[in-house]
Order: sequence, then C-alpha cells, then structure tokens
Amino acid sequence: MKRLFALMAVLCLLAGCDKPLPTVTSIRIVPGSLDLNVGDSAPLSASIEPAEASNGAFNWSSDDSSIASVDQSGKVTALKEGTTTIKATLVDGSRSSSCKVVVTDPSVLKGISVEPGSITCGVTDVNQLEVKFSPETAANKKVTWKSSDESIAKVSSSGQVTAVAIGSATLTATSQEGGYTATCKVTVKASDVYYRAYSENFLNGTPYKSSNGTVTSFYSDGSDMYEYILPSDDSKTGVYKNGSLLAPVKLGPNENFRMAKGNYLYFWWFGPLTIYDYSKKTWVFKKALSDNDDIRIIDVAAGPDGKTYVVGRTPDSSLVGRYASTMWTISSDMQTVTETRLHNGSEYDFTAFSVDVDSDGNVWVLSYRLGGLSNSGLKLYKNGVYVRTINYDNDANDVHHLIARGKDLYIFASGDSTQEVRVYKNNSVFYTIPGYRCSQASKPCFSKSGDIYIPVYDYTTRKSAIYKNGQLLYGNITESIDFLAVVH
Repeated sequence: MKRLFALMAVLCLLAGCDKPLPTVTSIRIVPGSLDLNVGDSAPLSASIEPAEASNGAFNWSSDDSSIASVDQSGKVTALKEGTTTIKATLVDGSRSSSCKVVVTDPSVLKGISVEPGSITCGVTDVNQLEVKFSPETAANKKVTWKSSDESIAKVSSSGQVTAVAIGSATLTATSQEGGYTATCKVTVKASDVYYRAYSENFLNGTPYKSSNGTVTSFYSDGSDMYEYILPSDDSKTGVYKNGSLLAPVKLGPNENFRMAKGNYLYFWWFGPLTIYDYSKKTWVFKKALSDNDDIRIIDVAAGPDGKTYVVGRTPDSSLVGRYASTMWTISSDMQTVTETRLHNGSEYDFTAFSVDVDSDGNVWVLSYRLGGLSNSGLKLYKNGVYVRTINYDNDANDVHHLIARGKDLYIFASGDSTQEVRVYKNNSVFYTIPGYRCSQASKPCFSKSGDIYIPVYDYTTRKSAIYKNGQLLYGNITESIDFLAVVH
C-alpha cells in the first residue's frame, strides 16, 4: 500500500498536481431563443469557459415546465402556448445561462378579418363575405354575424349579404373564441338609369360621357353595364363591360349592339343579326335568317336551352298587308335557323313586336295584326301557338313590348284612341300611363329589385319620358329613347 501511495505521489508531481484546476468563468446556451409550436421539440446545447474547469457540471431547468419542459440532455418540448425561460445552471450555482422560449398554439385564434371590407350594391343584390382567420390553422372558426340595420342589409349565419333598401349598414363578424371582431360596410344605392335620346347619353337624367370614348349603344342585365364604345384609338373599339374592354369588335353600318347573355353579345338593327362569343373571341353567327333580304328584326331573346329566338316580319305578297309575323329559332350550336310564321288559325299576323323566355323555358311572342282586318289586334303566342288577343285599341298600328320575369308575364301595349300605355301583368291590367305610347326602339327594363322603368313617347310633341312603376321619373326628353338600361 505504501508503495502505491509513493507511486501516486510521483505521478502527481510529474502531472503538475500541485496546480489547482480553474473554475467556470461563463456558461452559454445555443441558441439563445426558440420559437416553437405546441408539440414541437428542439435541442439546446450549453458550453462552459474554460472547458477544463473543475466545476463544469450543470443542470437544465424550465421556469414554467407547463409551457415548455427540458430534459437533462437539453431537449426542449413545447407543451402549451406561452413564454418561459430555459436555464443551464452550474451545480454549484455560481453561473447560469438562459434561453427564451416562445410557444405558439396554431389551433388558438389570434384575430379575424372580413373580405371585402366594403360593398356598394343595389337593392336585392346578394354578396358573399369571407372571414379570414389568423392563424389559418385555428381550430375554432365559429363566428356570429350582426347587421347594424337589417332594414338596409341583412346577413346570414354564413356571411351572405342581401341588400334590402337604399342606405348604409355595418355588418360585424364576432369570433366565438377570443371575441375578435371585423366589419364590412355595405352601401345600398339606388338604381342607375342610363338612356340614349337623340344621339346623347344620359345617366340619371344628366348627360354623361365615358372616359373610354364615344358610347353609341348599351345594355345592362341589371348587374353589369355593357357599352359599345368608339375610342380615339381605333384598336380599342368594341364592347366594354363595366368600363373594361370585353370584345374588340367593329360593327358595320347596319349593326348595333343590343344585348349580352352568357358569353354571347348580340348585334342587330332591324336588319342582319350577328352573335359574338367573347369567351372564344369569335363570331358564332353571321348568316342570313332568311333568303329574303327584306325581313325586319324587331326583338331577340336567348333561352336557357342555348337557343336564340328572333321575331319580326317577312315579306309575302300572297298575304294581306304583304307581311307575315315571323319567329326565327337559332339552334344552340348556331348552325340551324328555323322559321315559324305566326297566325291565329289560318290568318297570319302582320308583325311580331316582342319575344321573351320565362323561367320555365316557354317562349312568348307578342304579335300584331293590322286593324280593320278580321281577327285584328294584339296577339299573344306561347311556344308558337296562339293563346289570346289582348283587349286594347284594335286600330292602333303601334309599338308593343313583352317581358317575362320569372313566371310572370308583363305586356306593354300602346293605344292610339286611348292615348295611353297599358301595362298588363299576366291577364290583368297592372296600371296605365296616360298621354303616351310605347317607345319604338327601346323596351322597358326591370331593376333587380323589381321596379319597372318604361320609356314612352308622345308623337304630337315629339317628346319622350321615363316612368318608374307608373310614376314620372324623367320627362321632356328630346325625341325618342333609343336605348334604356338600368343597373341594380
């Protein structure tokens, strides 16, 4: 045993055991901070200076182990949302280092927003709002909706907005978790009324010009405004939708933009009919409806089956009055034209004035037979079959219109002797407008809310007017109204 102690003494002298080992001057954790999601883990490492220090042993700890725990290898595990500090501390307590750990729970909602943040629309318009959640991975995405004024705008539990009346309202979404809120301001405006009279365009009774160029014709489906514009840059001539060029088409002298349905734009002005598919950027119909060049097109309607229905008249020397009321049906592939002459029994009418298709797909035509002839008067046809004669001034060789709205049928009939426009809804007189007759070129329009706008004309004074629901809206308009469009 003595020999062993002696040997150890010698070895100690040789190794310098007479010098004490240094102590730790610093301890450092890498990295100095961590951002983790709940359930994630990450390693930490700690180093001491100097490395050969005699008191270099250390322990790991967490200030809040319910937020993030750490084992003695330095592995950190995120447990719940919050912030804590992970420490490496020397066993003797003389030195320590820390790492800030921020734990995020991606299933916990932090806030919401609503898109769009504002809406401007017309009465009865329907829009969909979307709630954006932060973070997107939030587990609870339940919200409740509330309108500041349901008499102006209503909002459903799914964020669907229905405009009720003119005015403004604020729609608020509130999250179930956290009670976060976001809003959308809804402004419901009155319908915009466009009309063209004597080569001048008007908007709500005031002359208007487009910044894109000269507007020569227009149409609205109630939601969107379509205009045929001639800009100073000829390459940009064509049909514009809500101010943006939709179809760069150039029209001939006997063409006029009259209607937009689906992807199709329809052009006619008593003579040829042409149809342009703006989605394919090509003309899909550019053929004659008849072998006779003297036909007259009065009105056109597009059916849900893809067919196009055209009405007017065809010359026929064998008939009294020399014209036959005619409906042409263009097939859905735009390749075939079928001609049908309308008659009550064996007697042909003189001119078909108006055509429309109801929500059931029935094709309605309003046709006229010359006064003084047997069975004269205004005739109503359904799918090419005579239905009835409208009870009005049979001697009037005037203009008449028909509009199908849903399942309801509206007829606008002029009368010479009565000097009035008589508005029928289905089989009954809805109301009358005294002192005028129907405008020749432009049909009445419905707003999306169901208001009826009727252009009328006084042949004596050569003045026009526009009536809304039977009440004068704009009067003393020079000459006849060529185009009328109502947006919203």
